[in-house]
Amino acid sequence: QFDAVGAIFRKADYDRVGGDVDRLGQGTGTLIDACHILTVKHVVTDAAAPTAADQVVFAVGGAGLPDRAVGTPVAWGSMAVQGGGTDGWVKLELDRCLGQTHGFLPLASLDAATALTSYQGRLAVLGYSTAIPGARTLHGDMSCSMRSLESTGNWHNDCSIPRGFSGGPMLANFGGQWKVVGLVRGQNVVVGDMPVGATASSNGSSPAYYELPSYSDAWSNVALPMSTVLGGN
Repeated sequence: QFDAVGAIFRKADYDRVGGDVDRLGQGTGTLIDACHILTVKHVVTDAAAPTAADQVVFAVGGAGLPDRAVGTPVAWGSMAVQGGGTDGWVKLELDRCLGQTHGFLPLASLDAATALTSYQGRLAVLGYSTAIPGARTLHGDMSCSMRSLESTGNWHNDCSIPRGFSGGPMLANFGGQWKVVGLVRGQNVVVGDMPVGATASSNGSSPAYYELPSYSDAWSNVALPMSTVLGGN
């Protein structure tokens, strides 16, 4: 099921290095049907809104991420960011329907009140990060929580999110099926790549993840709730 989560590279950067992804940083995206992926805006462009020219390369398929397709923005939405500015979500259409081979993850709206009560320790995030050894391997925190609701509607959470996880899925398990309930947006306050004291940990889980030393709203990680894409509250 998690084969649907892949790395994203801006196509202009990808072309500049001749497709040598080991020379690039990346974001993360998720196949949401056979031919479309979902990620956050700042993974795709630094502009206020994406255009059809803001193409990316989406890569999946295990070691070396050999299965790749070009994605073009076809829909997007903005959301305010605490401290000013905006980010948002972007849906991209692939020139090869990789979801036919690697599957896809369904979307679901989870309201904040339920996330804060019934899903404590039951959320997960997945992504690819150059901050973790084995950057081209999927990593994640498979047991984390929403901790507070930002005034902008974003979710503060205690999930371990190193650089590169941006755009990756926040997941909740509904009756044995993982569904995407949010998108990783990043840290509320960025001081380096990770807070001081964060350590790599496998903790017996798969994939391995980075573990934060403690939680604080001052440098919490932030997720964009899927309700901003699907509608609802």
